[in-house]
Amino acid sequence: MPNPSGSADQGTLPFIGLDDELSALRDDVARLRAENARLLRLLELTPQQARPPGPIQTGVFDGEPGPVHAGSPATAKVAFFANLFAARPDVYALRWENTRTGRAGWVPAVRGGWRKGVPAAEREYLPLTEEVITAHLSGELELGLYPLLDGDRCHWLAADFDGPVAMLDARSPT
Repeated sequence: MPNPSGSADQGTLPFIGLDDELSALRDDVARLRAENARLLRLLELTPQQARPPGPIQTGVFDGEPGPVHAGSPATAKVAFFANLFAARPDVYALRWENTRTGRAGWVPAVRGGWRKGVPAAEREYLPLTEEVITAHLSGELELGLYPLLDGDRCHWLAADFDGPVAMLDARSPT
C-alpha cells in the first residue's frame, strides 16, 4: 500500500513547523488590518464606504465576454471590447484639439466631419461599428462612447481625476 506524501515512514512529519507558519500568518493578518485601518483614516472613509461592492455590481454583461489575450484574433478583441463597454451603437464621439488655442473636447462623429452651425436635423451621425472599434484599439482614433442605453440603462461609468487634489475631487459630494 503506498504511503501518502509526508508520512512518518518517509522520514518527515506532516505537521512540523505548522505552529510557526500559523503564527507568521496571524502576524501578517494583524499587520494588514492595521494598514487597512490607517488607510481608512487617511482617506476619511467609514467601514461602510470602504466595503467591497455587492454582487449586484458584478453581473453587468449581457453575454459572457470570454477570455481575450495578446494572441487572440482581432475580431475576438473587438467583440470583447464592445461587450465590456456596452454603448449606443448609433453614435460615437471623436476627440478634437485646436493646437492654436490649446482647447480640446469631444463631438459626435458625423458624415463629412463636424461643422459649427449645421442644424442637428441635417447631421448624419456615424454608427459605432467593428471597424471604428478596431481603429480605436489600434490607436488610429480616439473614440468616445455614449454609455446611456435604451431604457435608461448604463453598463459602466468612467471618471478621470487629475492633479494634486484628485482624491478630494473624487470624494466631492457634488
